[in-house]
Amino acid sequence: MAASLVLDSSKFMRGIGSEQFYKDALEQTANFNMRVSIERKQRLPFIDSHTGVAQNHSELFQPYRYRNPGNSFGQLYSYPAKRWKKKKRSFFASEIRVARAGDIETGEADMHQISAVENPAHRLDDFYDDKLDSQDQWYDDLEGLGDPPDAGEMSNRGRKRIEKDPNPEDKEKPYVCEACGARYKTRPGLAYHYTHFHNGLMDEEASTPSPKPPSRASRTMKEREPENKKTRQAEELVSCSDCGRSGHPSCLQFTDNMIISVKKYPWQCIECKSCGLCGTSDNDDQLLFCDDCDRGYHMYCLTPPLTEPPDGNWSCHLCIEEFHGGKKPEGMQ
Repeated sequence: MAASLVLDSSKFMRGIGSEQFYKDALEQTANFNMRVSIERKQRLPFIDSHTGVAQNHSELFQPYRYRNPGNSFGQLYSYPAKRWKKKKRSFFASEIRVARAGDIETGEADMHQISAVENPAHRLDDFYDDKLDSQDQWYDDLEGLGDPPDAGEMSNRGRKRIEKDPNPEDKEKPYVCEACGARYKTRPGLAYHYTHFHNGLMDEEASTPSPKPPSRASRTMKEREPENKKTRQAEELVSCSDCGRSGHPSCLQFTDNMIISVKKYPWQCIECKSCGLCGTSDNDDQLLFCDDCDRGYHMYCLTPPLTEPPDGNWSCHLCIEEFHGGKKPEGMQ
């Protein structure tokens, strides 16, 4: 059996002080609770900054006149349930419009409804027209705005939306591909795009920012290979897919396998290198470059991960399969 707890009242009273002090504490506590309850009932709804929900007085405290006998065993009282119904909101604007008196007489409402059903773009045009004709539009959309007009003086004439500036990307990337519309900052970047995505076709007029249509026939990159001043031989440039910088493979000290590999994937220069596994350029001091394709890999992204760069040549798993028949090259750890 559990031991019964017996509280000695004399020891308890000696612990808290005199009996009058104990009664005063009880009275002050009761008064404080009553003031808090009254204050809660008089509070106005407020917006909770954390949830954005309007908080209101709850129904936790019910008047005594609402008390009913308990409905289940052990329940002293029961209170009537307050009916609550969530208000339904329409997330999509209704297509039903109220016709004006003039539309009913002339039949314009029926024609408008038919055209709106058969042509969805017609509804989109009406949306922008209503937005332009609204008197609540922003003043920034009005051209030549002076003082705000008085009531009744604002008419539908002379309103015109200020044309926004063209896409800033057009200025940053003036070189446009006529085949797919891709944009590049530099001419070599566009040349790389033509070489690897459009079978090497390069148009003289397509690489210029002029809006005139191209008039000359397409030429291949091999016909316009720049001459390497060191070797005095024509050599095809290798362009970075990110920044568009170009360089001769011999100047970049590319091996034969690198020259073959850079034509098969978007090559990146040393300034734009990123990991081929995670795709990020963070911790560039941990990047390990393949000696066959010039791809970069974080040492901690490899399987198994490496703690320090290996000695000698190193090839990635893609080049091992392509150039070395699935076996690690000699000298590779």
